[in-house]
Amino acid sequence: MTNLKIFDSHIHVWNLESQRLDWLHGVGSLLHRSFSFADLKQAYADLAEQGLADVELAGALHIEADVADSADEDARITSLMSHEPLLQGFVTHSHLQKNMQVAPDAVGVREVLHNDGIPRGRCLESSFTAGCRNLSHQSKVFDLCIRTPELADFHAAYENCANVSVVIDHCGNAQRLDDEFAANMRALAEYPNVYCKLSGLSYDSTTDAYQLLEFLGEIFGPQRLMFASNWPVIGLYSDLYTHISALREVFGDDPHVFSDTARDVYNLEGN
Repeated sequence: MTNLKIFDSHIHVWNLESQRLDWLHGVGSLLHRSFSFADLKQAYADLAEQGLADVELAGALHIEADVADSADEDARITSLMSHEPLLQGFVTHSHLQKNMQVAPDAVGVREVLHNDGIPRGRCLESSFTAGCRNLSHQSKVFDLCIRTPELADFHAAYENCANVSVVIDHCGNAQRLDDEFAANMRALAEYPNVYCKLSGLSYDSTTDAYQLLEFLGEIFGPQRLMFASNWPVIGLYSDLYTHISALREVFGDDPHVFSDTARDVYNLEGN
């Protein structure tokens, strides 16, 4: 049997004994504990008992977890990477601006835009677009985590910095396909440097989830889509087994979706 080798392009680890994640106060208690990389590997190992014995975690990318001290987080992840070969890169946190300095070992940057405390219009500010151009000059990727209605705002902003590679997190934070979302995502998909992570779906309505996945497959194609679990946050709305099974149903075991796209976009070597 040939294993499905997965590069997970969106995972988080944290230690609540020494890190502060203020956003946890607004979410379910499931996440109110520490999560290690060993926990992630165990979650993938447990898939065998659930009927996915052919799935293998072949690598992972850490995405900043919106912690209080991002420099400390970067140092922790860099240290972890030195002895954990499956952890192969990280996306750091930064507030985008013209002269920002990005951690040299980071493959990308995320500025979270979907939190309740972030006013609409941040991505239309000149400092934001200047920061995007800065990332382009540094060959860093921008992870876009934004409220669904604001995808149109980002499209307007991106016209001023279209050289930067952008990865839209969590299917644009949508749970169903509607006309506004479809139009905004089609517009963004016109740019060859825009990619999309397949994550964030609850599968409460399998019809909506599959329709959304099929639509994204149509407008981006497998070479601009990447598997992402959003572990451990996925536990709030779904699970690894359900998510992987759904993506295999729609995309088969396409190596672009499950590994190659993410490695190419973030410039990470394959195994």
